[in-house]
Amino acid sequence: MLRRVRIVLESEVCSVVSSGSLAFKASVPLSDPGVAVDRFFYALYTEKKSTLMPFLLGTASSEVTETLAKIVPYWNVVQVSFGSTGPALSDQFEFPLFLRTVAPDSSHNPARIALIKHFGWDTVTALSQNGDMYSLAVNDLVTELEQANITCTATITFGENDYKEQLKLLKEFDTRIIIGSFSPKLAPLLFCEVCIDIMDVLKVTFHISA
Repeated sequence: MLRRVRIVLESEVCSVVSSGSLAFKASVPLSDPGVAVDRFFYALYTEKKSTLMPFLLGTASSEVTETLAKIVPYWNVVQVSFGSTGPALSDQFEFPLFLRTVAPDSSHNPARIALIKHFGWDTVTALSQNGDMYSLAVNDLVTELEQANITCTATITFGENDYKEQLKLLKEFDTRIIIGSFSPKLAPLLFCEVCIDIMDVLKVTFHISA
């Protein structure tokens, strides 16, 4: 259900509208790019012609934000995101009117490399979920690892339907240091699968009594 909040700020700072007020209309796109685009056009064309949309605030989903960021320049609308960390959004040529107040995921790579060096590790493996949101940051990391003389034995990608097979492949590499990039939705499934595998190797059995 579309929720709208309209807040009028009477201030000289809010002079983007001739009446001297700035109107905010909020909607919840439910992390769906298609729904977000529909809400954007609804807000754009249901207002009075005299009412301008100077900027778009949001979203927190990188996938939704990227879709909107490709559209809003055609209406000269500045988009500001407070939570989208996808590395692809750093391309100012493709997203000229996009700004964000949070650092992209790839900005954490120097810290990851510093941690690896701190513990004296020289070999790692990268594990990432399919999709630019997760794979681009890992691709940048692999490049920076090579520059830091750290070996990346493999870069393994997986989807929602084949993560078990990819974990078996990861096991064959016999790697000890794994750098992962995946969604919170898949994280519990991955860790549970790893725990099951460990218990199988150690022959661990849980006995639950009421």
